Amino acid sequence: MYPVRGFTLLEMMVSVAIGTAITMSALVLTADMQRYSHRHMGELGSSQRLRDALELLSHDIRHAGVGVGYSEAAVFDGMVLGSIQTTGGASFQTDNRSISTVDGQLMTDDFILRLAEGERRTILYLESGSGLICDGLEFGDNELVVVTARNGRGARTLRIQGSSSSACTRGFCMDGCQQISYTEDEAYRSDASAVGRTFAAGDIFRSYETVVWFVAPDDDGYPSLRRATDSALASCTQPNTRCGSEVADGIEVVQYTIWRLDDDSNQWVQLPKSQVIDTYDRLRVDLEMIARARSNPKFGAVQVQRSQLEPSLCVPEGCEANATDQSPRVTLRTTIEVKNAGYLQIQ
Repeated sequence: MYPVRGFTLLEMMVSVAIGTAITMSALVLTADMQRYSHRHMGELGSSQRLRDALELLSHDIRHAGVGVGYSEAAVFDGMVLGSIQTTGGASFQTDNRSISTVDGQLMTDDFILRLAEGERRTILYLESGSGLICDGLEFGDNELVVVTARNGRGARTLRIQGSSSSACTRGFCMDGCQQISYTEDEAYRSDASAVGRTFAAGDIFRSYETVVWFVAPDDDGYPSLRRATDSALASCTQPNTRCGSEVADGIEVVQYTIWRLDDDSNQWVQLPKSQVIDTYDRLRVDLEMIARARSNPKFGAVQVQRSQLEPSLCVPEGCEANATDQSPRVTLRTTIEVKNAGYLQIQ
């Protein structure tokens, strides 16, 4: 018989060491994969939130000025630039409003838009609280509408008090006519020339709104993108989370630039965001959003996000080369043409 021989102590120690090393390597690899997966899923979630928010905001930007048009002085009021204060007292600013967040003092741009979302019909006349329009609109109780001159230069808001089908006593409409009664409303007026007009051959648009898009941090300093319309703005005392409705959480800043297409050079020229838009040229908006991912912040550091539209802005606060933050972030950018801008586009 052959003698039975076991492992020596040294061989057993070497085997245990090798097995331990293999096990530890597998655990480290698994942890790395979990961290990558967690961060990747967080970034995917942020990207989807950004895309959804961009789609909604882009819709409003494209339709800015619908039913509003221009004033006689060529001012395009679909996009309000500078700052406004609501009746409730909240102040909004289209160029670098400062907000205090968990990531420091950041700068964000507010969008202030005027537009009509509803259908439109041709106006035959408006006189002294009564008017005749082409049939087909169903008005809500005391609904706010906007009426626009035929050439798009001059508009004002009205409150509809009643409507009914009527004979076409002035002019002709394919589907018949509709008698309306109204009161004048001061929500919007392009200029003094809009008062007293009959707006014959112009248009009446349903569902006029002033819309404000803004970023507001909650009580803990975590920001979100919000949208507020006239009814909400009337009670907004500050641009905070009690104003309007949340569109997407985690969006920390919004930045944009406005450009006009110069007819002579056929080049896009940037406009300042601190004054009215007094040009008939076509307009476009370059838009940027930076959002915080929903992944656990303990999974490693990520370089800060620097804005391309506002180079002095970084998230989190500070643009030092070695600045890092524990929260992964996503930045999306897009370009939107304002459909109702450009005088020739609305003829």
